[in-house]
Amino acid sequence: MMKEQRKERRHGFTVLEIIVVLVIISILLAMAITQYSGAKDKALEREATSNLKLIAAAERVYRLETGAYQNASNASEINNYLNLMLPVNSAKWNYSVVGANATNFTAKVNKISNNSTICINETAEDTFRGGGCTWP
Repeated sequence: MMKEQRKERRHGFTVLEIIVVLVIISILLAMAITQYSGAKDKALEREATSNLKLIAAAERVYRLETGAYQNASNASEINNYLNLMLPVNSAKWNYSVVGANATNFTAKVNKISNNSTICINETAEDTFRGGGCTWP
């Protein structure tokens, strides 16, 4: 007598199917994290550039009042001298104003994580990105 073969239908997923789904999800997650971190870095750089333009405007007002631009070695001094409210204990950026005299100044922001620098000068027409912030 032959045994009747039953085909039972299984419910659920196999281990291989679950692994494939997890691999696909992890690839998509890695792509999303990369995109997010790039967008976040660009937004932080735009914030720093906006703060530099704000410093340049405040320096021009300070010069109108006192006759010269003001040096400042950190965000706290910038806030004090120029009546601004920059983030003082930023873990991302160091702000400073250097070379200030009656006619010139350079405002710098240095990114702490990779030591990149963005600068703006008294003309405040545009920012300059580079290590030493020497104007072309």
